[in-house]
Amino acid sequence: RNCSWWSSRLSKLRKAVRKLFNKAKRTGLWDDYRCSLTAYNKEIRKQKSFKKLCESVSSTPEAARLWLEARRTQYQQLKDGWDLYDHA
Repeated sequence: RNCSWWSSRLSKLRKAVRKLFNKAKRTGLWDDYRCSLTAYNKEIRKQKSFKKLCESVSSTPEAARLWLEARRTQYQQLKDGWDLYDHA
């Protein structure tokens, strides 16, 4: 895909949805497909909204404010004992 918000995660989700669709056409069992399609659509909306947020930050003070908030959140997580690199 040639969209700026498209990711490899979306590609994998799309592939899984297509497989489930083809399976549902053969078997008539549509529940797994519907759940997978819902997750895929939610992920697309999430990606598009993040892109829109990034584009809306046009001035340096807004970008600096967002960066500062991100740093505060990171500091608070470290302070609370949450390891940024070992949270999986």
